Amino acid sequence: QAISRLAETHTGAIIVLERSAIMDESVFSGGKLLDAQITKELLWAIFYVDRNNPLHDGAVVICGDRIIAAGCTLPLTENPMVDQNVHMRHKAAIGASERGAVALVVSEETGIISVAFSGRLQRGFREDNLRERLLNLLTAQPPKQALESLRQTMRWRPGWIFGRREQGTGQSVQTERR
Repeated sequence: QAISRLAETHTGAIIVLERSAIMDESVFSGGKLLDAQITKELLWAIFYVDRNNPLHDGAVVICGDRIIAAGCTLPLTENPMVDQNVHMRHKAAIGASERGAVALVVSEETGIISVAFSGRLQRGFREDNLRERLLNLLTAQPPKQALESLRQTMRWRPGWIFGRREQGTGQSVQTERR
């Protein structure tokens, strides 16, 4: 609910969810240690209530059911394939996801909710499909299966070497090899 409210008010936010029980501090730096219970009120207070709050511009890092830190600096992705129109907050989310975390981003400009996972950014979530997506990403499953789950959610289908799939149908269509 906190994420939806932040999106409705176009309040920029980035929340990093660690997938393992042991926090990998290479994902974030700086910030203030909190070790607090996750509540929508606390998230709302960090990101919205007072935008002069020094924690507002950094990331919140969550491990398990605890907010570990807030106001954290994240590593930016160095992937040259990331669109140049992707803003800093989203590049930071992708950077954290390249190190094994899942990151939620709310765009201050558009209010769009995005999820970064395994170096990829997926946009356009709503409260109803965000919860399901996060449960899928945060459950213990091998990375290959998790990535396949992400592809299914994105309705993305890879091309085949000797054929291609028809968009939306999932059926194979034979193509000539050149």
